[in-house]
Amino acid sequence: MCGPQLEEHQRRAMAAVVAQDFDTLLGLMEAHHVRTHGHVSTETPRNNRLGAPSHE
Repeated sequence: MCGPQLEEHQRRAMAAVVAQDFDTLLGLMEAHHVRTHGHVSTETPRNNRLGAPSHE
């Protein structure tokens, strides 16, 4: 990923951090992991979400 697509992902990630939108941020992290590693273990999303602050 490069150029405008990378910039858009970075913009979305920064906006999610500022807004404390952990669902969006975790989704972006999972998408990045799939792009770089080709798959995501079933445990990865669950473990990431367990570590994220609850907003209930």
